[in-house]
Amino acid sequence: MLTSGASAQFSIIALVALACSVILALVIVTVSLTVIRDSSSLLALLLVSMFLNVTVHVPDSLMWVSLMNREEDRTQLAINLLYYWGTVIHCLTTFYDICTIAILAKKSLNLAFPNRDSKRDVRTILIGLALVSVTIISLIVLADVFSEIARISSLDCSSRDCLYGKWSIGSAFFTATKLVITAFFVALGIWFLVLSHKRRSSVGVAFERSVNRFVKCLFLLRLFFESIPFLLDIVLSRIINLEVAESIGPYQRFGIVIDTFLIAMIFYVLLGQKNAYNLTTRVQSTFTLEKRSNISPNMGMFRNSITKL
Repeated sequence: MLTSGASAQFSIIALVALACSVILALVIVTVSLTVIRDSSSLLALLLVSMFLNVTVHVPDSLMWVSLMNREEDRTQLAINLLYYWGTVIHCLTTFYDICTIAILAKKSLNLAFPNRDSKRDVRTILIGLALVSVTIISLIVLADVFSEIARISSLDCSSRDCLYGKWSIGSAFFTATKLVITAFFVALGIWFLVLSHKRRSSVGVAFERSVNRFVKCLFLLRLFFESIPFLLDIVLSRIINLEVAESIGPYQRFGIVIDTFLIAMIFYVLLGQKNAYNLTTRVQSTFTLEKRSNISPNMGMFRNSITKL
């Protein structure tokens, strides 16, 4: 149990941590916006997103500790500060994900339509993105809402007492934003792969040759850091029979791992040099790595452009 003095100290620590997080967030945003026009902007956004996704679990963990040791007053100030701290980090993570999506969409359109004259095709892509995103969001939200209603009905507590078990507006908002981001990544990946198959079928080669090992290691590191907290959450819930940081449905635990894989897949294609995707040197649709006889006459030019990377 926390005494009143310990609660005050905990509140001060949480307030200082919140202030430091806001200052650090402003610095990160300023630095990132200065490099947004550089060719390495995607790499900078990836590094910042890794940092934010790792630190986003810190306020949740501290809030869980304060709840486990609370008195009757529940150290309400500390809990509120930790909640707003987590809110700031969640908003920053959403901001960087949206910036990354915008850059990816711009690059994919430039690669697919270098002449910028195919307005009908661009309109088709936007409509396809909207339809796929709305479909995915609707299915997942409906499943999560029904599962949450069924779970809350089985609990013998009020929504105020069940802090992590309630379906509040804030948790629904953050879950919805993450669902929207993931849906856009899925839709963008599907449409870009369709365009790649239609206009140039060298995606398999580009996966292996267009991105260096350092960027691939960053993707693996991000996947590791984002999956570990959810695995620990599952282990703790099994050991002490307590849901540490459960959100609406199972998405909060496994969704980040899924969209990280999708992000890596899209980055593998889009982070390559533009010469590898030049329409004048594209590979024909009959190209396979096993059958060299199917290589088109333009393959020599494509191989030369790859070796220059």
